[in-house]
Amino acid sequence: MVDVRYVETDDIASETDNLFTTNILYRIGFSWPLVEDAYLERAIASLKSLGFFDR
Repeated sequence: MVDVRYVETDDIASETDNLFTTNILYRIGFSWPLVEDAYLERAIASLKSLGFFDR
């Protein structure tokens, strides 16, 4: 699976593309479930507990 994020190279940001992987997964019937609010709240709480937002 390909991750979509910005990659910094020589001060130039370029976006990676996951379209190829997404299309293959779609063709074989794979789909991701929708993310629920409770999951996001737990994820953010976990990041806060690790000091992720303290900068």
